[in-house]
Amino acid sequence: MNLTVLRTYRAQLEDRLQAELAQLTESLHETETRRVQLEAEADAKAQAYLRKSQAGMTPGEAEDHYAAMDVLAGLIAQARQQEAHIQAVRKQKQADVLDAARERKKLDILADRQQQERRLRQERQVQRLLDEVAGRRARRDQD
Repeated sequence: MNLTVLRTYRAQLEDRLQAELAQLTESLHETETRRVQLEAEADAKAQAYLRKSQAGMTPGEAEDHYAAMDVLAGLIAQARQQEAHIQAVRKQKQADVLDAARERKKLDILADRQQQERRLRQERQVQRLLDEVAGRRARRDQD
């Protein structure tokens, strides 16, 4: 396969992986923000429950508070699980981006070497031609 095609493919792959990593980072940030909001809401509900329980509440009101806090606890647990999952996927994606960057860099180095070799071959060819011309002149001048 042509080196230029491989380099283009690797660059596109690296770009795609970086875009996916950015999406995962954004998703992680959104999930963390949502979890923090849920935790703040749960804290507020707990404080409200304490205030109402000290002021006196009916068993029905207490049951409603427990149910609401249970729902929030479930949502918080779900957000934490989602956060952990996204972090794991993001970590793997970071490794993939790093691998793609390494592979692209290897291909870039190989392309640079090939270009240097071509330049050296051309310089040698030019030098041979110059030597040949100089040799012909020298023979002509001797004759």
